[in-house]
Amino acid sequence: MPEENLRKIVKPILWVSFFIGLVLSWSVLSGDSFGRVNLLYLIILYVIFPCFSLIYSMMSYFYSPLQACSLPSLVSSFIQNNNFLFTKYKQSFLKLAQNNSPKLTLLYLSQVAAIGFSLASLLVLFSLLVTTDVHFIWRSTLLSAEQILVFLKIISLPWQFWNDAQPTLDLISISQDNRLFKGMPVQSTLVNSNWWQFVLATQLFYAFLMRFIVLVFLNLFFKFSKQKRTSLVYREINISDKNNTIKEQPKEIFESDVKINFAINNWANFHTNILKHVESTLSGECINELNAGPEASDVERLIAERWRETQVIVVKSWEPPLAELSDYMENSIGYILPLDIKSDNFVSIQERHLEEWRRFLKPLPQWKIIRLSALDGEAVNQFPKERL
Repeated sequence: MPEENLRKIVKPILWVSFFIGLVLSWSVLSGDSFGRVNLLYLIILYVIFPCFSLIYSMMSYFYSPLQACSLPSLVSSFIQNNNFLFTKYKQSFLKLAQNNSPKLTLLYLSQVAAIGFSLASLLVLFSLLVTTDVHFIWRSTLLSAEQILVFLKIISLPWQFWNDAQPTLDLISISQDNRLFKGMPVQSTLVNSNWWQFVLATQLFYAFLMRFIVLVFLNLFFKFSKQKRTSLVYREINISDKNNTIKEQPKEIFESDVKINFAINNWANFHTNILKHVESTLSGECINELNAGPEASDVERLIAERWRETQVIVVKSWEPPLAELSDYMENSIGYILPLDIKSDNFVSIQERHLEEWRRFLKPLPQWKIIRLSALDGEAVNQFPKERL
């Protein structure tokens, strides 16, 4: 199953798509004053549209600009920009695990939206079949009954085992409607009603089953990815001497350098000059700058939450770590860099502060502390002290 925050985001998208499905399905399936429903309209709504939308969602996974027009993107964007009605969902969206690809998340939400639409369509169909006398007809200026049969035979290939849901030439011929006739011929009433099994089969397969299968695969992928991330996290933990018990002794989690590429996370909202000092001291290359701290904007937090690689979080050593920082670090990996500055100079961090940060990282084995002794005594360029 996907993470808890993703399941919360599913709710508004599911309800919006369910409402759209109710409106569209009712407008098509309710028919005219005689209860006649155009079969070709149903093919467009329950076969062509689901197939096209599935292909579109798959293509958007590989080509990002297509995601902008998808229903999940529009709903998610509305939630992010609304500060009153959707506060609960907005926080869940911002806390989505950064290890999951945004493209994969939108692909998952697209399947949820399609299933919500199909469930609404099925509800409308069953309601009308029970409460009204629905007659399915078709009209076309260019197409003949034989041509319609070939098309419908292709559509019904997935359910060859369901004989009553297979179209026949006699059924198609007698269901053809002519506007010159007033009302519904009595002899065709029973035959036209037999189309409901074919319509039900199209909804079950094209509108529901295809999306449900993709959703199951995505759920399995989320589960596999979570297990893989967990194993990678523990594989990167530097287990020192196996003969030493770690129940009494605090685990050594200090590093003096970062030799791989990283993103620097300005949690403490330090001035840019300080970050430049840090970047020049570390061996690895800084490939991105993030900010997920208390003073960051929602957009900055969203970008930081979605970062999936190693990061270096810069904090003030003298400030006690907060639960908000711990929540952020649960689904990420990297290093934390406490800095102490006095009189415009970097100074050594006090041992009591280091001990406090060490206790803070004890339940977060994928994180380590950086001690940059090379910065001790180095002067910081002049900038407003309130940013320190």
